[in-house]
Amino acid sequence: MDHLHEGVQSASGELSPMELKKMRGSLILVLFSLAIPLFVLIDVRVLMVGAYVSPEANQIIGLVAAVLMLVSWVTVGEALRGVKERNFKRVLSSIRLSLLLGFVSWLLIGVQVVNHSVNSLTHYGETFLVSLGTIDVYLLFGLAALLSVRMRVRNFGAAVDHQWGVYSTALYWRFTIIVWIVMYAVLYLV
Repeated sequence: MDHLHEGVQSASGELSPMELKKMRGSLILVLFSLAIPLFVLIDVRVLMVGAYVSPEANQIIGLVAAVLMLVSWVTVGEALRGVKERNFKRVLSSIRLSLLLGFVSWLLIGVQVVNHSVNSLTHYGETFLVSLGTIDVYLLFGLAALLSVRMRVRNFGAAVDHQWGVYSTALYWRFTIIVWIVMYAVLYLV
């Protein structure tokens, strides 16, 4: 009889193990589909400019953004641990710090797009600016998701019976961090 109710959400709002597994699988599929445009951008960059890196590309700004994003990896992990322990102050403070680090990274990357730090009329400049713009959009979505989860935890606190919202947002945020690290290496180092 229990196996009949395996995929059903409980009355308390907790997700069954089967439902959680389905949702994780779906989210991972979405993240893979979000990676496709980035693979295309990397291929276009390699085909158009090879290993050339413009001396106008500001590696320091990119590196600072990468370090901030890596630190936010840890702070999002702290938020997940806070949810498991039902320590909502820890969740709120960790997400707030992740938001701050992510926002500064978003600004640093965006400054290079807005200021056209490289010549946009070259093949390198085209791929550089389009890649940075794409990553900035992914970061903006991640910041919106972090802000949404933070507001939900702040408003509902202990009434939030399951951790799916924080988990899925943390997974997306970590995806954007990996994307930025890979794109940093492709745009600034290769």
